[in-house]
Amino acid sequence: MQERAGTTVGLGRTAARSGAQTLLGQAGRFVLQLASVVVLARLLSESDYGLVGMALAIVGVGHIIKDIGLASASVQTHSLTRGQRDNLFWINSAAGLSVAVIAATSAPFIASFYNRAELTEIVLWLAPSLLLAGMTTQYRADLTRRLKLGRVAIAELASTAIGFTAGVLTALGGWGPVALVAQQLVGGLAAVIFFCMLSGWLPALYRRQENMSHLFGMGLPLFATQIFTYVVNNADAILIGRLFGPVPVGLYNRGLQLVRVPMNQMRGPLDTLSLSVLAKLHDENDRFLQFVRRGQLVMIYPLLAAAGALIVAAPAVVDVALGPGWGEAVVYVQLIALGEAMNSLASAGGWIYMSRGLASQLLRFTIFSGVVRLVALLVGSSFGPVGVAVGFAAAHLFVWPVSLWWVGRVSQLATGAMILAALRAITVCAAGTFATWIVVLLVNGLPSTLVVLFAAAAQVIGLAILALVPAVRRDYGEIFETIRMSRGAKSP
Repeated sequence: MQERAGTTVGLGRTAARSGAQTLLGQAGRFVLQLASVVVLARLLSESDYGLVGMALAIVGVGHIIKDIGLASASVQTHSLTRGQRDNLFWINSAAGLSVAVIAATSAPFIASFYNRAELTEIVLWLAPSLLLAGMTTQYRADLTRRLKLGRVAIAELASTAIGFTAGVLTALGGWGPVALVAQQLVGGLAAVIFFCMLSGWLPALYRRQENMSHLFGMGLPLFATQIFTYVVNNADAILIGRLFGPVPVGLYNRGLQLVRVPMNQMRGPLDTLSLSVLAKLHDENDRFLQFVRRGQLVMIYPLLAAAGALIVAAPAVVDVALGPGWGEAVVYVQLIALGEAMNSLASAGGWIYMSRGLASQLLRFTIFSGVVRLVALLVGSSFGPVGVAVGFAAAHLFVWPVSLWWVGRVSQLATGAMILAALRAITVCAAGTFATWIVVLLVNGLPSTLVVLFAAAAQVIGLAILALVPAVRRDYGEIFETIRMSRGAKSP
């Protein structure tokens, strides 16, 4: 019998099927992004990465401005007309064009801020990517709203592959940092084409009679939150670049990529899927909390386990992924992995804010957490670039439990169980990581590839043994049940 998507089982299976499609696509994208890290790190220098990273830390804010919070608003709103969708395309495209012009005009000032004249040309080349991103925004949002996440994955996979190819070819041609810019531009253009094709619609002319006020009412508080979050998230690279130059930024940037590429592949699809599903459960607290709790479990166990293995095997991972010339990036990888793992624990709280329309409350918490992070980064910077990375990790360690308590208070939902589940996952994964650390010490003399394989195997085996604990076994059971649903899901 065909199930209705409105039932608990039907919606769950629809979500699980969409999640499975997305994860499959993200797995392919992960391979490409990892290949990009591995290959380009051997063709480009720390300075090349640092220069582009310094430019992107400032120019990249345009990727937030071109959205204006309207992508999330269009996904979360209960109803969206064709005219409103068309209008949103033109609004985001116009915003993308505007920030592209502003970025190009600001190029000399950005170069002056960092005291690096070569950044002028890099910023000018990066500016058009903001227009391309603006044109893609509503196509991605429309597919997400319709839970067509498999198509999103296809478009992202194809555009990533084309961008990677362009980056490698230009790097082989000796273009230096411009290769990273080519990767952005070509990949962005490919994304516009593929998202347009897979969405199956072209925008009509802007319609003034369409009521857009409620979308702006939802989007603008989210936009303010996103802007502040971006500034805080990139303060580390800006601070290191301004105080210590492009080489430490390059090392820090590669550490971020090495950690965030795999983590974002696990975290990103769950974020997207959860927001799409939870928007449909706005008035059903029990089902809402059930989906949030299960989504949290599915996310935090693999992320914490991956971060633990990465921390203890970081020297071998850096040697395999980046090559022998990047040994100074090891400490950045370890500290960033710790900070990103803790940051993941707070992600489920973000789902609640977004799906419950608590944008103003999210902004207030974002300001609080951002101030904590900025203070930690500034204090850390007095101890050098590594001190900035220490501040990054320390801030997330402090903020994550506060984040779950805070969202429970403002949403009037019982998030205490989520905090306990996170603490349990931390304990379990810390125990598994300790066992993995012992194994890494024992095999330390072997080639780096074997050390990485031993570390991964030890982490998996250690976590499997911990299933002897009943509470942990129940957590694993819910994770496997979600996987089973994704494999057995049928169209609703």
